[in-house]
Amino acid sequence: MTSPILSGMGWFGTALAVALVVGVAIVHLSFAVAVLIDTPRRRVLLPTPLWGLATLLGGVLVAGIYYALHYATCFEDRSPAHSAQRPPAPPE
Repeated sequence: MTSPILSGMGWFGTALAVALVVGVAIVHLSFAVAVLIDTPRRRVLLPTPLWGLATLLGGVLVAGIYYALHYATCFEDRSPAHSAQRPPAPPE
C-alpha cells in the first residue's frame, strides 16, 4: 500500500520516503546510544539495556521520558532532611 501523494511523485516520492525512513532510524539510533552512554553514570529505574531498547524502539518520546525521570529537578526531594545530606556547593 503506497501513499497517493508519494506514488504520484514517481521516483522522487520513493527517494523521499526512503530518506524519511533513514532519517528516523538515525534519530532513534542516536538517542538510544546517548541513553546507553548516560545510564551507567546515573541511578536509573530500569536496567541499562532495557532503557537502550526502549529508546531504540520509542525514539524521541522515550528519550523525553528518560530525561524527565533522570534530569528534571521537579522530581527531586526538597525536604530539609534531604538537603542537609547534600554536600555544599563548590565555591565559584
